[in-house]
Amino acid sequence: MNNNNMATAIKSELDKRQMTYKELSALSGVPLDTLNNFFRGKTKNPRIDTVQAIERALGLSSSFTDEDYANGVTSSAKIPVSSEEYEWLELRNEVIRVKGEDYYKMLVNMIEAVIKQKT
Repeated sequence: MNNNNMATAIKSELDKRQMTYKELSALSGVPLDTLNNFFRGKTKNPRIDTVQAIERALGLSSSFTDEDYANGVTSSAKIPVSSEEYEWLELRNEVIRVKGEDYYKMLVNMIEAVIKQKT
């Protein structure tokens, strides 16, 4: 199933449930920006684990076909991360939990600005 069809099917489910993207983000753990990009079609090839997290949050059956699975789509994507990367992910999640997504974005923008100044 292509991204456009997946997004349309999931939007339809959200409409039925009168659920917002923000609510889906909280339920699925997928960042709101990621959802917005997915539903607007900006993300042409969404990560498999992202789509699966959305489907699990909504209790939907997988949108992946037998052909997708034959081509290597797995039901649970495991991505190895170092302990340092894990600590950064935990810190990111805590900042978002305590201060919100907008605050986290502001921090990222500030860090990117500092990096650009150094180069």
